[in-house]
Amino acid sequence: MKEQIVAVGASSALGQAKREIDVQGKIIFPGTFDPHVHFGIADRFGDEAMTEDFLHDSKDCLIGGVTTIATTTLIGKDPLLGLFDRALRCGTGHSWCDFKVTCVVNTLEQVQAIPAVAKKGGVSYKFFTGYAGPQAEAFGMNPDGITPGFFHQACEQFARCGPPTFPKIHAEDPYVRGILVVPVGLTVQALVFTPGGLGFGELGFGELYKILHRPAAVGVQGSLVQRVITWGVGLLGLL
Repeated sequence: MKEQIVAVGASSALGQAKREIDVQGKIIFPGTFDPHVHFGIADRFGDEAMTEDFLHDSKDCLIGGVTTIATTTLIGKDPLLGLFDRALRCGTGHSWCDFKVTCVVNTLEQVQAIPAVAKKGGVSYKFFTGYAGPQAEAFGMNPDGITPGFFHQACEQFARCGPPTFPKIHAEDPYVRGILVVPVGLTVQALVFTPGGLGFGELGFGELYKILHRPAAVGVQGSLVQRVITWGVGLLGLL
């Protein structure tokens, strides 16, 4: 059974207790909360790995002064309610510290299950917005990743649930990275001081698209279209 601190103060101001601890001039501060923990998805993956992480890593949390954690569910396409229940089973009776479960939402089916999970106590929900293409598929998402439309549908579910449910964002938005493609690609093109850049602009855009897990050919075509438009507008100016 867990013990609870019921009072802190000078000995003269406190009555008798079942257990008394003399801190001998040390500083007392509340236990901290770590809201970003991933049990069961590191070197090993699955329920058994998550249970082992609760048994061992949660004890390390206490040593470091962390008394409450929030760990994510396992990541994939499985029903959200099932993932939530499995995480609770892995931690119950195995965690040395208090814990909450953050549900990772990867599919529209999981979005629709948010109200059901909320009724069972699920408060926080994480969206890995930083992944697209093969990375997103490895997580169990659509190749497009968490699009604005996807996230909007999730927010509609949060609005139906009301407080205290809330989303958590993996802050590496691929759409923001996409905005940087044009200025970076044009910079690469400008670095080659020859007419047309000898194709280095197309090469640069192609490589940038590969970084974003998009076909390189799309970047090359986009660069060529941009070049044709630029030349066309310039030609019209001369005429």
